[in-house]
Amino acid sequence: REERLSSVLNKAGRALGTRLADILESAVTVSVTWLEETRFAAFRETFEVDSRELASIEFRVPGVPGTGLVCLEPELVEKMIEGLMGGAAMADAPKGRRSHRAITELDLRVSRRWVSGFLADLGHAFNPAEPVDLAISNADVNGAAARAYGDSVGVVAALLEVVMGRRTIGMLGIVLPRGASDAMAGSSSWDQKDASPPAAN
Repeated sequence: REERLSSVLNKAGRALGTRLADILESAVTVSVTWLEETRFAAFRETFEVDSRELASIEFRVPGVPGTGLVCLEPELVEKMIEGLMGGAAMADAPKGRRSHRAITELDLRVSRRWVSGFLADLGHAFNPAEPVDLAISNADVNGAAARAYGDSVGVVAALLEVVMGRRTIGMLGIVLPRGASDAMAGSSSWDQKDASPPAAN
């Protein structure tokens, strides 16, 4: 199951890379660096970002209780806003860690646009025959949605690294309620997708 989940997320990540490359006018790659069926506490600890610094975007999975969650590092939000506003290329930015301003409501509204595209790509990657409509239901700039998850809640969680050229510009975290991956894929398409032909006797 993890191999198939990784394949689906990498496919959606490649589509996201294309979307972000159009915004930043530079080659962008997005790859899964961590994926696990675990507890929410493990996701929070692995992300290593204070939830109060995150842009948190909740989304609904049809037919599945609870909500999914997309978390964006401030660095990623800032870079995308710069790209959309015609800012300087990352290559021109000074080396070393820069200080980052707080994420604003306007930043969040703009970020929802490309996150919606990512969720559409993710829904299609899970079930190309009947793409799943993953609709954004809420968003905040202070990590309230992330803090609403209990540490012991079972989830499928992943981190995706966004790289422009040779530099990492930020991380995107995604959380699915446990069981959502099977519901989104549908039992028949999930079992048949990428299936190998039977071995000859």
